Amino acid sequence: MNDAWLRHSALALAVSGLLHAPAASAQDIPVEAEFDRQMLISRGLAPELADLFRKAPQFTPGSHRVALQVNGRGRGSVDAQFSTSGELRATLALLRDARLHTPRSVADLGEDATFDLRQAWPQAVVRPQPGQQALHLVLPVEALDDANGTPDDFHQGGSAALLNYDVSSNTRVAAGRSQTSYTAFTEVGVNTGGWILRSRQSFSHSGSASHLQVVESFAQRSLVRRRQLLQIGELAVAGPLFGGALITGIQLLPEDALPAPEAGGVVVEGLANSEARVEVRQSGVLIHSTLVPPGPFALSAISPRSATADLEVTVHEQDGERRFQVPATSFNRARLARPGATLAAGQLRRFDSVRGGSRSLLTTSNAWRLPAADAVLSGGALLSERYQAVSLGLDHVLHGNSRAIISGRTTFARAAHGYGLSMDLRLGTQWGPLRLNLGGSRRTRGYRDLYELDPGEPSATLQGRVKWQGAAGLAGATQRWGSFSAHWAPLATFDGRRGSRMTGSWSQRIGRSTLSATLESVSGRLQPGARRDRAAYLSLSVPLNGASLRANVRQRNGRNTMALDAAGRATPQLNWRASAQQHGGRQTTRQFSAGTGLLLPRARVAASMTLGESSRTLNTQLSGGMVLHPQGLTFSPTRVQDTFGIATVGSIKGVRLSTGGGSAWTDRKGRAVLPNLRAYADTRVNIEGGSLPRRADVQNGTRTLRAARGSVSYVSFKVELNQRAFLAATYGDGSPVPKGLTVLADGQFLTATVEGGRIYLPSYQPQQRLQLVLGGGRRCELEVDLPEQVAEDAFFQEGTARCST
Repeated sequence: MNDAWLRHSALALAVSGLLHAPAASAQDIPVEAEFDRQMLISRGLAPELADLFRKAPQFTPGSHRVALQVNGRGRGSVDAQFSTSGELRATLALLRDARLHTPRSVADLGEDATFDLRQAWPQAVVRPQPGQQALHLVLPVEALDDANGTPDDFHQGGSAALLNYDVSSNTRVAAGRSQTSYTAFTEVGVNTGGWILRSRQSFSHSGSASHLQVVESFAQRSLVRRRQLLQIGELAVAGPLFGGALITGIQLLPEDALPAPEAGGVVVEGLANSEARVEVRQSGVLIHSTLVPPGPFALSAISPRSATADLEVTVHEQDGERRFQVPATSFNRARLARPGATLAAGQLRRFDSVRGGSRSLLTTSNAWRLPAADAVLSGGALLSERYQAVSLGLDHVLHGNSRAIISGRTTFARAAHGYGLSMDLRLGTQWGPLRLNLGGSRRTRGYRDLYELDPGEPSATLQGRVKWQGAAGLAGATQRWGSFSAHWAPLATFDGRRGSRMTGSWSQRIGRSTLSATLESVSGRLQPGARRDRAAYLSLSVPLNGASLRANVRQRNGRNTMALDAAGRATPQLNWRASAQQHGGRQTTRQFSAGTGLLLPRARVAASMTLGESSRTLNTQLSGGMVLHPQGLTFSPTRVQDTFGIATVGSIKGVRLSTGGGSAWTDRKGRAVLPNLRAYADTRVNIEGGSLPRRADVQNGTRTLRAARGSVSYVSFKVELNQRAFLAATYGDGSPVPKGLTVLADGQFLTATVEGGRIYLPSYQPQQRLQLVLGGGRRCELEVDLPEQVAEDAFFQEGTARCST
């Protein structure tokens, strides 16, 4: 096979040498260059090569999807028409896609008509780049049409329905009894005509108790001209001052996708003593649930419903459950509020058991950027039955040796029982490798929020309200000291109780190994029956041929655990882990666990089992999404967001697509869901070449989508399954033909023979008439003989070609 490739490379090397010869340097070739045909013949090459290389690179005739640039600025991907001579033939659709004015000289042409761009602007410069599948235009300034504003330049519309799901189960068998609990998050929605309709639910079942909550159910639409977002239904109030209130009503807020979106969600950190299920709630609503292995865990990208309500975290382990809180001051960090006005009105909703009655609510806020001070000033008011509040906020950027943001909020509230004040201050900064976040909130005894107004609430509960809480976090990484982080969150109540939660972690590479330590401490008696909780974790991880072996020691409240863990990745889509543990204390017990995670083209699957001396536990989880669109039903292994698309790659199964936000795989019909397209920004969709069959050719493996919020985009990649052939050409007596002979396909130049009479055909078509030019005006027909079965994974097929005169 290597010899064949070397022989096949001879032609490329020879042509390369010719193009760099002094007679015609490739860097100096004019639009049409003349080559020395006698030199080609003397070097054993076909003279028809002169026609092939005589012109500059050009697109083949027809329509091509190209990356367009106008005056150096990207305009995304467009369809462009090219003539038989490789010249651009513009259309009215191209002018719109390029955001150009339509001049009078071509305004009366039909949609299907083509014209020379210089007919519209005589000074236009067209630079095709077929090697990069790109087209560069240089046009006069008056040709540019930017009057419509950025939002109108993005694709809008499209219709599809979706379902996202995340279902998990936990089965525990002990003392001859079995108990199974279930948790499910679902999201049902429709995108149509620019509207987004969504309904999000959470469901939990344990023993004989079941609980279903409709977290949100709303309709949403972008008002691109006003750069605002309209929401109607059951929703959470947004805004810099009164965000988080749950209402049934209407809301108008700034379109947050037009500026660059801010980074991710909240990170919840903790320490699990065994295989565990972690549940995160806020204001009584279950917002996140997942499985974690023994040891430290960090749950990322959690989206809280409110910026002012604490998170309640429950860790369900083999020997019981633990609870702790993540105060809002620790995740509501300093940042600049987004300028713009927010207005919301409706009926207040609540999910807990306290009955505060159905109350109307009206809230409005606005944020103004102060460019001279590099700050944002915000103000707002909230009106409800028996409750009124006003609030002011200031976010300021501090410049110096490091950039810092300081944010402050002050809220004055008046209720039926009195009035009070709440103050909040946060600071975030970074010095080199160190990141520091500080936060604190304080409120007076008379202050109440919307969910503390029930007249029947016991006075002891009111006295147990938080008086102040704080948060401090420091993190960094250096080559000498490794990576480290520390967090401290204290709080106090009006009845004098105090508590705090502290966590710290450190890790350092030692050769190829990694040494790490984690500490966790919860103190105070803020809840009835609460106790001090302390935990420590020390581990040494060693890599082993694509896997890792980790020895660790854990201690929680005086009970020691020694464990040996192994984890690895069998394939890019399949990971596994196994653990053996020994728990000390009054009685020594042993425990074994194993788990796996599988990323399928249609869903994500995870499962783990823990075997103890007196019990066993099985955890399973299934998540993914599905989209019903005009072409059918397509599945996704990841959650489908508000703005998404459908990609088609011929009818080839298993092709991997990447969008920068994850991967997707085509189904048996060649379709895949693009689950998350950036709204009002460019999203590049790339075909991973290694996932294509070897005989597949893609005209353009990269597309750029520009989607408006709530749109459904469709993109199709043109794929040809070619039968590549590498032929050994011989005369009738079996002797090989010489190199340099011209091969014709239906009378047109195709290629030339190389040493040994070898012929490489990039796209063999049995119906083509292949001929060999022998010289002296003589030709012979090539009778091709190839295997009948076409191997999908073969780059080309080897066969013979007999020269028959």
